[in-house]
Amino acid sequence: GGGMGGPKLAEMPIRLVARIIDGVLVGVVFFVVYFVLLASLAASTAPTYDPNTGVYNAGSAGMSFFLIFVLEILVYGVLTFGYEVTMIALRGATVGKQLMGVMVVLESNGQIPGWTPSIKRWLVPWAGSLVCGIGELVVYVSPFFDNGKRFQGWHDKFAETLVISTK
Repeated sequence: GGGMGGPKLAEMPIRLVARIIDGVLVGVVFFVVYFVLLASLAASTAPTYDPNTGVYNAGSAGMSFFLIFVLEILVYGVLTFGYEVTMIALRGATVGKQLMGVMVVLESNGQIPGWTPSIKRWLVPWAGSLVCGIGELVVYVSPFFDNGKRFQGWHDKFAETLVISTK
């Protein structure tokens, strides 16, 4: 890529800023949706007391913790899947990538990835996020360690994609 008439590879600082923009966008939506669902769950599992009958219901705090954990994974997974996969499959770029002038293309032909590569590209960091988010961070810094000098992260290699500059 780059020097011999091929696409110019996106520089890592620009990719980082694009990822931060996307993280903020998804993070804001995540926290709004998550806390609305969390408040609803808390209201349905909170302890109650009926003064007319004198019956006290202790609620289900233990189950709530499990449900909160599952809810967090599901909400994060659905939001990131909907955002990342749809934007990359249809446009080749998320909002952050568009703002920073980069896009994701298939390494074989330079075309927008489509659905299967976009899902594969999303799956690697999402699986990493299940390890306290540290795995996701490692995936996103993996392009720095690409021996092929194409700045492909593990998610790019799995999906056979490149991130190129559009400017």
